[in-house]
Amino acid sequence: MSPDGISNSPTPTIDAIIEQGSYTMTARGVLPTSSSPNWKSMISGSDTEQHGVTSNKWQMDNFVLPGVATGIDDIYPTIFGILREQRANAKIGAIYDWKGF
Repeated sequence: MSPDGISNSPTPTIDAIIEQGSYTMTARGVLPTSSSPNWKSMISGSDTEQHGVTSNKWQMDNFVLPGVATGIDDIYPTIFGILREQRANAKIGAIYDWKGF
């Protein structure tokens, strides 16, 4: 879904979300532009060079580039791990359907 697609099509639900939240039409994916590196960048606030997730084949025990820092479970810190460290009793949830994520 591109910014041009949203701007040039009727998208009332997306338009309502934009009006009520934060958004950008100029964001760029990290390189490489595959899912795992980009998801890791979103939940860690860091680029591939820092977190070390370089492909969709990345696994905790099988990777090419180690992260420059480690957090919970010896992986590069994420918003979830930082929240857990700062608010141990916080309820944290993630919904996903991707084996290995």
